[in-house]
Amino acid sequence: MAFEKARRFGTIMKSKANWVTVYLGLGSNIGSDDDIIKTLIKAMELLNENENIFLTAHSRSIKTAPWGGVEQPDFFNMVAEIRTCLDPLSLLEYTQGIEIKLGRKPNVRWGPRIIDIDILLFGNKTVNLPNLVIPHLYLTEREFMWGPLLELNPLVTMPDGRRLSTCVLK
Repeated sequence: MAFEKARRFGTIMKSKANWVTVYLGLGSNIGSDDDIIKTLIKAMELLNENENIFLTAHSRSIKTAPWGGVEQPDFFNMVAEIRTCLDPLSLLEYTQGIEIKLGRKPNVRWGPRIIDIDILLFGNKTVNLPNLVIPHLYLTEREFMWGPLLELNPLVTMPDGRRLSTCVLK
């Protein structure tokens, strides 16, 4: 039941100024494969419920080994492309609210989770705060992040103007 291919949706119907393209990493490894896919779908539905967010595309889902050395089941990972007029911290707050709504509980760093939503890129912005780093600190190191992102947009650039495809650790 995994997302077998990427999907691009229609154009933005909401007319607001200052919309920016943002890439979000979504992952889960708690539950059956079908339950995990349902969780990823629900997370995208909840993203799109916000009038300041428009889901424009998503990658296929990929099953990957966990990262970080904690013994746990494999993850399903994917990337969603959204357009938003929210600022980075407001988007972080909203995505963390989705995680809580879907049952995420505090856990071991890099441990199993029912849902994880990370801001990978936020237009051409760079953010360096204690609770938010954009581009995502490990974007160029984690194939489960950059692979689906490049599937959606092979020409995507980092805030410094370099193409992501030239920055990744292959």
